[in-house]
Amino acid sequence: MRKKIAACSFAASMLAVPAVAETLSPGTPLSGYQCYAIDVQKLGMTREDAWLGHGLPPMFDAPRPDAKQIGVSPSLVYIAWPLENVNGFVRVVRGSGRLGWILEDVIRPLYRTPGSAGGCSLSWRGDRIQVHLNPGAKAWLWPDHDLPEGH
Repeated sequence: MRKKIAACSFAASMLAVPAVAETLSPGTPLSGYQCYAIDVQKLGMTREDAWLGHGLPPMFDAPRPDAKQIGVSPSLVYIAWPLENVNGFVRVVRGSGRLGWILEDVIRPLYRTPGSAGGCSLSWRGDRIQVHLNPGAKAWLWPDHDLPEGH
């Protein structure tokens, strides 16, 4: 009986959603993440907004709209993979290794060259996470990737 209770407790702890944002330690494996982009069109952002960082979606320390905001999303987002939706949010890791949550409906897969797998791989460089786009992956915000006039 004790073994069943211990097994159930362990399983429940694995499924529990942490209430406080955590930080990955440098060197922690990053194979469980995939690159997504913010969906500028769904967010109603202009090219100028994106260039200046206006209108970027918030990131939270828990999967709730009333949770503490821990910053705003960069345009390239590292999403826990496979996607797991909790209350409309998905788990993310910031470049510093800090874990958080972002609304799933403000992100989209990266554009990619037809026929390519696209995607990315993440690795540590000191205490920061760096991204390597796989062949065919495009970290563009718009399909034609033009910069705003004058930039």
